Amino acid sequence: IIISRQAQSTGSGDVLIDLPVPTWVWGKDQIKTQFVRTTFNTPANLESARITATCDNALTLWINGKEVAQSKEWGTPVDVNVLADLAKSGKNVIAIKAENQDGAAGVIAKLVLTSKGGAREIVMTGNDGWKLSETEAAGWQTVGFDDSAWQQPEKIAALGAPPWGVPGSKAGGGSAPIANQLKIAPGFRAGLLYTVP
Repeated sequence: IIISRQAQSTGSGDVLIDLPVPTWVWGKDQIKTQFVRTTFNTPANLESARITATCDNALTLWINGKEVAQSKEWGTPVDVNVLADLAKSGKNVIAIKAENQDGAAGVIAKLVLTSKGGAREIVMTGNDGWKLSETEAAGWQTVGFDDSAWQQPEKIAALGAPPWGVPGSKAGGGSAPIANQLKIAPGFRAGLLYTVP
């Protein structure tokens, strides 16, 4: 089996909308660059791994110490197939250098892991397990780095809330309904198809 890693693509805000939805996060100092990371284990029988992320204003994204994406356009999320970059089993790390030049600051990310049979696991900002520092440390993008002294990011805004709306969504950049407030029957998912101007 040959697994080919796809090139970085953009315009995939609709992935962010699909439940569950991530949250914009940042540190206490809006102007300072933030170093954000989380770890997760590779699920069994993994068939796809797709990460979507953006930052106001710029981000650099690593998986297991390997740079996989950069962006300076927060309105256009990066969207990368990272299956080939994950460990076959065991622990992995997502690491993001998040930079803000002025105004509102936030970073948002969502990794969708799909296993054989369609079972999905989601790793996303706003959930527990993310760590943040305003100081860069050697090796912070690697799995073995000790982030026990790092802080939890602060939740800044829900996806769809001002000033960002839903970056990259075909539905437009306005404020979207808060998807996690919808009541969905078991076995079903909800996603925003269109926002009335």
